[in-house]
Amino acid sequence: ESVVFGKINLANIYIQEKKWQNAEGQLNQAIKLTKYPARGAYQSLGVIYMAEKKQEEAVAAWQKELKLYPNAGETHLNLGIFYFKNNKLKKAKAAFEKTILSAPDNYAGYYGLAQVMEKENKLADAIKLYQKALSLNPQDSSSYYFLGSLYARLNKPQAIDAFGKAIELNPKFAE
Repeated sequence: ESVVFGKINLANIYIQEKKWQNAEGQLNQAIKLTKYPARGAYQSLGVIYMAEKKQEEAVAAWQKELKLYPNAGETHLNLGIFYFKNNKLKKAKAAFEKTILSAPDNYAGYYGLAQVMEKENKLADAIKLYQKALSLNPQDSSSYYFLGSLYARLNKPQAIDAFGKAIELNPKFAE
């Protein structure tokens, strides 16, 4: 078992170095060494495939992860992001909701669901979700920015404070 975790750890180092093929090789070896792959192995494999622009393989890897570990919040989150970027809002919404159920302290699930609600023009829901995301991660400039945008659309004075905080945390938002 220590060999398996050694390979997974090495794969994670390769991922950080963006050495995708090396990471993929280590993960595939780790997966073959056990009857039930370690939690996160297929999740990481999906990240590699996505970096290599192999979207179908990434989704398949993430789905394998969720069959083995249905409460893998990070995997639900990655699927949500993928579906959102591909304008599959219904699937994105379901994935972000599962992220929140699996990992209620992960602000990104609330942020992702807020993005879906905003696209669905459910602005009050989106505002609440951005606020929840910020309660979990008060340093998230994007949540402040999108919250400010919603307030501005609704002619609410809180827009100024939200935009100010977004710019304070990330000066690029000043543009």
